[in-house]
Amino acid sequence: MIRATDSHASTSLTPPDTAAPYAVDFAVEDTSQATRDGRVVYRWTVTVTDSSFGGGVLLWSEADLHGPAAGPEPTPRAMLATLLAFVGAALDGREWERRTGLRSDNSDIFPADLLAALEAAEVNSDTLYLFEEAARADEEVTS
Repeated sequence: MIRATDSHASTSLTPPDTAAPYAVDFAVEDTSQATRDGRVVYRWTVTVTDSSFGGGVLLWSEADLHGPAAGPEPTPRAMLATLLAFVGAALDGREWERRTGLRSDNSDIFPADLLAALEAAEVNSDTLYLFEEAARADEEVTS
């Protein structure tokens, strides 16, 4: 489920099986700041909770997700879909490198330890794509 307000959007990839050891949450928030060329800056946050080790929480957060250079300012829900697409591309890049031994341009757009934690939590680009599409579909319905 996608949760959204005027300045924040988030989703949780917590498996429906409550015995699953991992919970993964993605969020974006409008920072009310802009780049020099006027693009809105969003803070993204990814949280991975691992209950198999006593509920350890890993958190990554940066304010470096920018809106488009032209057109209307995107909603946080649209930027959540963008974040999910970027993370999916990074996971695909890591998989490509493992299979081919060739370097991918996408494998390092997020910290390696974040991508490793997502892989350990069995999050993959296919799952992220489904959530991305849900965020975009909700955006089209609610806009």
